[in-house]
Amino acid sequence: MEIVVVHNPKSLVVKARNKFGSNIINYQFFENKDIHKFGGLMLRNSGNDFNVSMFRDAFMQYMPVDYMDVDYMEYKPAVLYLNGQYMGIINIREKIDSDFIESNYGIKNDDLDLLETYTNALDGTNDAYLNYLNALTNMNRTTPEAFQFINQNIDVQEYINYLVTQIYIANLDWPGNNMKFWRQRSTNGKFRWILWDTDFGFDLYYWAPDATHPTLNFATEPNGPGWPNPPWSTAHIRMVLENPTFRSRFISTMQIALNSAFAPTRLNQLIDTYVNKIAAEVPFHKQRWGGNINDWNFEVN
Repeated sequence: MEIVVVHNPKSLVVKARNKFGSNIINYQFFENKDIHKFGGLMLRNSGNDFNVSMFRDAFMQYMPVDYMDVDYMEYKPAVLYLNGQYMGIINIREKIDSDFIESNYGIKNDDLDLLETYTNALDGTNDAYLNYLNALTNMNRTTPEAFQFINQNIDVQEYINYLVTQIYIANLDWPGNNMKFWRQRSTNGKFRWILWDTDFGFDLYYWAPDATHPTLNFATEPNGPGWPNPPWSTAHIRMVLENPTFRSRFISTMQIALNSAFAPTRLNQLIDTYVNKIAAEVPFHKQRWGGNINDWNFEVN
């Protein structure tokens, strides 16, 4: 097994390697996913949320689970010791790469188009997506035929669920950043988007616009800045929302989610669950790293 430091000593990537015996880690790390084989895992320090709540990203990705179909990174809190030294609370997370798709869907990396921000191909190519995007750009997007075309190329409801979640949590490090999506090549599959690195959401920083700002406008801004919502990053969202069928589904999904998956009572209970998972360890983590970790007791109104 190989451990690679990716962002200071507190965030690690763990990859299984044949030279150490096997390229698969055989263990069910997460109770909510019936997955027993992993090519790698993240030991994540909660990213930008480090020393604030230590679970913000995991919590926000889990918000739609059991209510809406969306791809997300599972989570389990742990205590990390590195070479015998106490490193505090760490988040065991799925790692978004070809192994993630194989573990969750059984699709091999040679049958995969996995893309990220700027439509860069991590596996496969971006040809199919660029062809789709170019055709969508040059058609009348208000027609029933346009919706059929969109539906042939992307998993419409999954994409809507993804958008609804990103917009509700007011993720301000998106859509010009932290975007990954994929499809199976051999079946000419539909693209699906993955919730990933959402820890800017729910008003993380005091200097950023608060969580009540008009996030839908932000996600559809045609003249946004280079970061975080430049015009290229909002173009697809703007185009599909021009279609009446797509727009109607988007509105309906948001309305339903506000009274189910995102209902304040449910989210506050979910927050309490995440707090309770790590509460006993927080004093030791805070002693090790300091910071404002006690500032986690926010509520959803």
